[in-house]
Amino acid sequence: MGNNNDTDSLSEYDDTEVNVAGNESDDNDKLSETFDSLDEEQLLFDNGDSDTDDDEFMDDWTTDVIQSDCEIVREQNMILVVLKKCRGLISMIKRSTILTLYFDAQRKRFKKALNLCYDVKSRWNSTYCMVNSFIVLREIIENLFNDSNNDLNDSEQEMVDIEYMGNNNDTDSLGEYDDTEVNVAGNESDDNDKLSETFDSLDEEQLLFDNGDNDTDDDEFMDDWTTDVIQSDCEIVCEQNMILVVLKKCRGLISMIKRSTILTLYFDAQRKRFKKALNLCYDVKSRWNSTYCMVNSFIVLREIIENLFSNKHQLHITQQQVKKLTNFELTSADWHVLLVLFSILKPFYLVTTAMSGRQYPSIGLAYYLLARLRNFLQQHNKKESLLEKRLKQLLLKKFLNYFDDENEQMELIMLHAYFDPAGFAALTEIERRSVEQTIKKSVADQASHSSISVANTLSITTTTANSENKPNANRNVKRNAMNLFNEFVGDIQYGENRENESKRAAIINEFYQYRKYVIEFNEKHEPDAGSVIVFWRTYGETFSILKGIAKKMLSTPATSVPSESCFSTSSALARKERARLSGEHPCSSVFLKDKIKL
Repeated sequence: MGNNNDTDSLSEYDDTEVNVAGNESDDNDKLSETFDSLDEEQLLFDNGDSDTDDDEFMDDWTTDVIQSDCEIVREQNMILVVLKKCRGLISMIKRSTILTLYFDAQRKRFKKALNLCYDVKSRWNSTYCMVNSFIVLREIIENLFNDSNNDLNDSEQEMVDIEYMGNNNDTDSLGEYDDTEVNVAGNESDDNDKLSETFDSLDEEQLLFDNGDNDTDDDEFMDDWTTDVIQSDCEIVCEQNMILVVLKKCRGLISMIKRSTILTLYFDAQRKRFKKALNLCYDVKSRWNSTYCMVNSFIVLREIIENLFSNKHQLHITQQQVKKLTNFELTSADWHVLLVLFSILKPFYLVTTAMSGRQYPSIGLAYYLLARLRNFLQQHNKKESLLEKRLKQLLLKKFLNYFDDENEQMELIMLHAYFDPAGFAALTEIERRSVEQTIKKSVADQASHSSISVANTLSITTTTANSENKPNANRNVKRNAMNLFNEFVGDIQYGENRENESKRAAIINEFYQYRKYVIEFNEKHEPDAGSVIVFWRTYGETFSILKGIAKKMLSTPATSVPSESCFSTSSALARKERARLSGEHPCSSVFLKDKIKL
């Protein structure tokens, strides 16, 4: 209370507010109690009990409020503390002759007819009247606090305490919510790529194979799968360790082959013999599905890898290399783990590939693909092994954490999916209605914004014309309560209401038609990446409002793969050997590279 930066913003209300609540000043004086001497005042303040004041000004705002809503409780406590300060100050001024005389003198000096008044439960708007009196008399109240240490008697030294009344209690009452707010998003850790572990340089790989300790290998390939897993679930931890051991072997074998000329030549010769174009590849944290690509390369080249292990003694390699190669040899159980990983991770690879397409709107398919992927992880067949079920359980936990638990992200994905026939089919009836409510609100806000700008332009023009014709017509007109209310809230734009109603009726009719056509379209067509283009080319002209919204919603790519691919293409075209090219030539080349398929 009393910040200087608010003085200018509140001063404009002084004249208006005095007329609204000016009749309270006569009744307020009856509430004041005067004393004949300072001794009687001193007895009053000495006998005043802080508990009595707290009971007198008791506002239990948090009675019917959910305590978990920390922000609401915090705001209520702030309001409660300020109101307590105001009531305490009024009570102290009314009970002190010195303060009352000082305050009245200041009111006469500043020509303020309004006096401070209590808020009473039995009177309407009494809290507003009290707040209004404080705002109108703000400068006098600030002068009272500033002069309390110099011009007033020592018995009035309590005035200083009123400025800080409740601050300590406010801190204590709100402290319990601070930890809660800090920890709301404290569990957000990036564990997406815990399956993969890569090497930054060949030196790190060399340390792996030069040291014969198994402990060193464990430290090098650290995949902490058990970070967010309940340790009491021993079966899940066991399955994780099995997968971790196999991935370590795969990474070690790839590193050993790439670092040995003899093994590389042998492996390339075997690939030519079996006509395999695919080569072994690492799993990299910064690349999507790299673990799947590594597992896939091992499965495709399984026969070559088994021949390598079988012929390791016929190769011209050292005994130490033979020993290391033996440690990386994959057993039948290890191949089974790789096959399970391949079958579980392949849907993720296909989903990201479909969501990263360039030739069709991909954002509308996102919800459909994610819903199908969630359903895949939740289903368990009788033919599935225990390892498959455990792995699905682990991936489902992460999937729910990064998608379903992010409400704002999921609502945005559903909004885009509404305009795609495949995405619309994946939405439930409740989700469709929620999206339609969001669209209706957006259309209404856009219509009101445009009408407000037009109305403001017309009002400015009309006001200018009237001011030129009647410069002094409205200066002496007394404003009543109705005029003040309309001025504060704003006039009703009847034309705007009629326009909004017509817009609302049109969008509801389009929703009905859109549902009808989408259902008919889905009955004739299977969900496909290009179905959204076919649908809007066929029925787009039917929807005057939804067509424009669909263009905006479906133009956003679902992933950043297309844009990152353009960067890669541009870096290959605008390399240093072609430095004489102008900026327009690489731009056109990148565009043609993306659009023309040779």
